[in-house]
Amino acid sequence: MNKFEAVVVSDLYLAGRQEDGVPFHAELYYVQVEADDGRRWAHSTVMKGCRVEIDEEDGYSAFIDIREEVLPVLKRLAAKVNAHLAKGGKLDKLHWDERSPAYGSEAYINSGAELETIMREKAQG
Repeated sequence: MNKFEAVVVSDLYLAGRQEDGVPFHAELYYVQVEADDGRRWAHSTVMKGCRVEIDEEDGYSAFIDIREEVLPVLKRLAAKVNAHLAKGGKLDKLHWDERSPAYGSEAYINSGAELETIMREKAQG
């Protein structure tokens, strides 16, 4: 039987451009559940790690770090999900999207084998 664990993870996103035109990347946070075989699901609640404010005088963007505000909210959600799963609860497909399996995991390896089978069947017929 698979074990599941919810954790807070992040991806980078383009938050905007700095006054010299250089891209400013920030973190986008969400709760992810991963099974011990590497299958993963992401919760629909997504929070940005910075807030963009426009200076009224010069029109340039300021990127304000708000990770300390965002992370506790998502950590509480992860804890609730873990408690729900520990009681035998399931993930509601309305709030969770399946993602690519963890690189090198059993699910990742099996997904490659499935793709090979599909490609072989297409080639044969």
